[in-house]
Amino acid sequence: WLATIISESEPHCGDVRVVAVDGRGAAGKSTFAARLHTAVSATTPSTALLHTDDFASWETFFGWWPRFEEQILAPWAHGNLARYQRYDWTTREFGPPEQCAPPSVLILEGVGSGRAAADRWLSSLIWVQTGQLTRRRRAEVRDGEELREFWRLWLNEEEAHFRRDPTAARADLIVDGDPAVPPDDPDRDFLLGR
Repeated sequence: WLATIISESEPHCGDVRVVAVDGRGAAGKSTFAARLHTAVSATTPSTALLHTDDFASWETFFGWWPRFEEQILAPWAHGNLARYQRYDWTTREFGPPEQCAPPSVLILEGVGSGRAAADRWLSSLIWVQTGQLTRRRRAEVRDGEELREFWRLWLNEEEAHFRRDPTAARADLIVDGDPAVPPDDPDRDFLLGR
């Protein structure tokens, strides 16, 4: 039902329906966005999934938005190809130029994807809510000890971002990123958060 709602929503970026999947680090956004991408792709001619991690960098965790608007959203709003470069967190450099035609739906996943500056472009804003202890445990398992210092820096920046921009309060839908009772079919079903 969510894929149908998204496919039938009003586009605000030319003919592209932009869906932000936001939430704090390790909340389950990537997993939810991947499942949503599969569902929307089954009902929509072209669906793209982009991650804010491909645009943020070591130099600026949250300052990537103007570049994203300029390279992706503004061209698509006029029916043109987006031309952009993804950031490589290992080499700390931007990769080779890529281009992409405007899709019917863009799912933009990542912390900061639903920021207030994005409102004019968004057809939907989904917030994935997960408790701090679960997120910390997931981050340690996923990223290991070598990224502990990164996480310390990240959490401070993330906290400051959401103090300035309380994204969850503007969400169209809140998803439980760590349900006490998992859904029967986790590839298709999800639980709404509070």
